[in-house]
Amino acid sequence: MSVSTPEETFAVAHAAIEKGDWDALFACLDPGDVRRVVRNGLSGLGRDDRVEELCREAGVEQALLDSAKALASRMGTAAQACLTGDTDASFALKELVEAHRRALDAIIRAASDIAALAAGLERHLRATIGGGSISSSLFVGERLEEVRVDGKQASATRRRDDGATERVVFVRRGGRRLIRLFAR
Repeated sequence: MSVSTPEETFAVAHAAIEKGDWDALFACLDPGDVRRVVRNGLSGLGRDDRVEELCREAGVEQALLDSAKALASRMGTAAQACLTGDTDASFALKELVEAHRRALDAIIRAASDIAALAAGLERHLRATIGGGSISSSLFVGERLEEVRVDGKQASATRRRDDGATERVVFVRRGGRRLIRLFAR
C-alpha cells in the first residue's frame, strides 16, 4: 500500500490497528518513535528467552545481548546494595543504568529492520502479558481533518468519534509519509 500522503498513511495505520497487523502499523511510524517502542519491548531481555530470540532474528549479535543482560543483572545487585544505605552503590547504580541504556541503544541500532523487531516484540508482549507498547485503540474511531503539508513536514487533526481532537505530525522519509507519535 502506498503511504505517500498523510491521508494514505493514516488509512493504512488505522486499518493495521483494527486488524492487529503490527508489521503494517510499525511500517507507518517514524523510525525514531519505533526505536522508543522497541526500548519498552526490550525490558524483558534477560528474563524472557523469546525477546532475545527476536533480537537475534533481527540481526543483533549475541555479544550485544549478553552485555545488556549482564548490566541488568549488575543493576539488580547494585539496587539491593542501595537498600542497605550503601552510598557508593547508589553512584554505581547510576553508572550501570546509563551503561545499560547505551547497551539497549546499541541493540536497537544493530537491528536490521527496526519496524519488524517492534512488531515481533509487540506480538510477543500481547501473547504473554495481554497488552503491548502501543494501544490497540490507537486511531480506532478517528478520522483525519485539516491536513496541512509543508515540504517534508505535514500535520493534521485526529478527531475521535466523541469529538476530542489531537494534533498528529507526519514526516517524509524516503518518499513515504510516516506518523510521528511522540512530540519532539
